[in-house]
Amino acid sequence: MKVVYFNYLYDIDNLAVGSAVHVNEFEREFKKLGVQIDTFYLNANHNCNDSKGAAGNILKRKFSKAFNHINAFMKNVNQLIKENRI
Repeated sequence: MKVVYFNYLYDIDNLAVGSAVHVNEFEREFKKLGVQIDTFYLNANHNCNDSKGAAGNILKRKFSKAFNHINAFMKNVNQLIKENRI
């Protein structure tokens, strides 16, 4: 059997230790079962310390509720495009 695993968490080599443990354990256990697994990191090199300055923070606070659903929808569309390319 072949499994394709899409990881949407942050890049495991730079930021998120929890996601690294999750992915490594997942791959290890599936390989023990003889499953071929291909892992794709779709949010690689995400920088959570991205600061846009005071003006950006004010705008973010002011409009975040209004654009939250649009932003989530666009992220889902973007991820769907990435998956289809693979």
